[in-house]
Amino acid sequence: MRQNLILNAQTLARVPFDQRVRAAAAAGYRGLSIRPLEYRDAHAAGIDDRQMLKLLAAADIEVTEIGFAATWLGNGRFGIDEDEDTLWHMAELFRPRQLNAGLWEAHDPVEVARAFAVLCDRAAERGLLVALEFIPHSGIRTLAAASQIIARANRANGGLILDAWHLERTGEPYSAIAEVPADRWL
Repeated sequence: MRQNLILNAQTLARVPFDQRVRAAAAAGYRGLSIRPLEYRDAHAAGIDDRQMLKLLAAADIEVTEIGFAATWLGNGRFGIDEDEDTLWHMAELFRPRQLNAGLWEAHDPVEVARAFAVLCDRAAERGLLVALEFIPHSGIRTLAAASQIIARANRANGGLILDAWHLERTGEPYSAIAEVPADRWL
């Protein structure tokens, strides 16, 4: 039975693309996420864009998320690790619902909100939502901090993604989830 579940790129991080697609289909997933790393690995293994789309279609799997974008602060452009051109190409190729983003280093919250707004605007040009993820060992450590960034950025396509493992490690109560407006969860 097919579930409304997404196989996260981190789950099978270094498993070849064709095997990840087959595993997702066999487990009943609807879709999967992919990072530029896995995309480049597929190409290095001889699987081009056309073949990737064919594999996805044959398995009835869609790419629902791309990312993780983590160096977008500053001028709104990605750092070398994310390979901005590859991410935007992936957005056009796979037509995912969202780009997942976060920051590994702490920065001024006002500046982060401004840069997140720019990122959202650029993603909107491609029809993407931008899901901001808080991670206890990152620059956006708590749900409260991420929620404030989303509120300050005030973009219709910007919202939050919840990883229960991360919430548990922040020490924030689960009731904090209810304090975030429902339309801000992606």
